[in-house]
Amino acid sequence: MLDAQKDTNRKLQDTDRKLNQLEKPFTSQWGKLMESLVEGDLVNLLIQRGIPIADTTTRLKGKQPGGGNYEFDIIAHNGEEMFLISQHTRAG
Repeated sequence: MLDAQKDTNRKLQDTDRKLNQLEKPFTSQWGKLMESLVEGDLVNLLIQRGIPIADTTTRLKGKQPGGGNYEFDIIAHNGEEMFLISQHTRAG
């Protein structure tokens, strides 16, 4: 009986690993889709509010001096002003 329980536990762990692998592409693609949708309307939204935007940059990543990492989802700028947008979405 102990061998059967070990076999069941191994199969459950294998199933969990496979499900996690399947979930990863969906969640990363979901984030990219949402950022794309936000970016698409962002320029028009800011311009309607009297803020001229020349360009946007997405997914800017880097390291801070002293250690930590950072990521800006969207940066909208016009040569004088810069707007940092952090977009969060949950599926489900």
